[in-house]
Amino acid sequence: MRRLWLPLAALLWLTGCGNYLEMTRMNFVAGLAIDRGPDGYAVTVEALDLSGSPEDSELDSFFRVKGEGPTLPKAMEAIQSRLAYRLRYSGLETVVIHEDVAREEGLGDVLDWFTRDVELCEAASLMISRGQPAEEVLSAEGQDVKGVSWALENLINPLGRESARTVRRPVYRVTDILSTPGKSLTLPAISVTPEEKEDGGQAEESGGEEAGTVRLDGLAVFSGDRLTGYLEQERVPYYLCLIGSPDKSEFVLHVDGEGDVPQTVELRIQNSGTRRAVRKDAPAAFQIKVRAKGRVSQTLGGPSSAGGASSAGGPSSLNWMDQLERQAAEQFKRELRQTVEIIQTELGADILALGYELYLHSGALWEGSADPWDKRFEEADVEIDADVRVFSSGNTV
Repeated sequence: MRRLWLPLAALLWLTGCGNYLEMTRMNFVAGLAIDRGPDGYAVTVEALDLSGSPEDSELDSFFRVKGEGPTLPKAMEAIQSRLAYRLRYSGLETVVIHEDVAREEGLGDVLDWFTRDVELCEAASLMISRGQPAEEVLSAEGQDVKGVSWALENLINPLGRESARTVRRPVYRVTDILSTPGKSLTLPAISVTPEEKEDGGQAEESGGEEAGTVRLDGLAVFSGDRLTGYLEQERVPYYLCLIGSPDKSEFVLHVDGEGDVPQTVELRIQNSGTRRAVRKDAPAAFQIKVRAKGRVSQTLGGPSSAGGASSAGGPSSLNWMDQLERQAAEQFKRELRQTVEIIQTELGADILALGYELYLHSGALWEGSADPWDKRFEEADVEIDADVRVFSSGNTV
């Protein structure tokens, strides 16, 4: 009986968690920056330092470590070899990729790495560093939160999605877009704006890191998995309206008034709905209808016509709001039309996903041409219809 008890006691002793690690002995990765290295890739990790005690003021501090290698896993091995504690990726928020990597190597290695490494979080957002090395983006100062990775995530994914200013592309979504017929990829583009001194000059470098703040700098546009160009930030709100983004997109529309409408009116526009349809009157013809609502945020100057001016210099005509809605709709339509033309003629990639609409609703038209879709998209007939309902500043939208 004693011989049986000893092995059982040994088994009970071994039933604990053999791979258990305390949180203070792990480095939780918040962000990654991927640049080109001398022999492949240079990766910078931003991680949360939990090595202090709860009373330690440095408990929520961040540190950054850089490693290089011919492949991304090798670069990460170089980073891990410099750290006492193991890297954990459950809190990974953002992955910043320098534009040279996206343009020359493409995203294939990055996506393959995330697919093969089970520890990596495929919900992390991808973005492109426009201009500065991705390492500098993670080193930018002047943030209103301590971790740059968290600031970047909030920049592209505001709390509650109350006012979306760009697209958000987690890794799994990027993989889906690249494998879906009729779609082209866009990623948020980020750049660093140097902070200015009080005398108007730029802030000096401090501790080897250039002071500055990160900002949205348009959308990076891809052909396949390679970067080909950018849609500038001023066009992004109209792009979000055209694709029917499920998130609210608020922006300011400037209207040059006519008649009883003030000379300049600023409207705070909120996209309220987008309808997209394939037209049957041509091989590649589409209709996009955008409905929006807006609030008057500012008026400059009196009515454009002599009549209807009040003593305070503002409009007194009862129908000036009707005129404003009509003029706002015309201006909104022009901006949407111009955005479509830029996408078709300058970018040459179907980031509007109109080819996907054709693929879903008319397989015969999708398969009915020997030309590749990107070429057909450049010549596609896209009809734009816009409507704006305006509320006065005293009403709620």
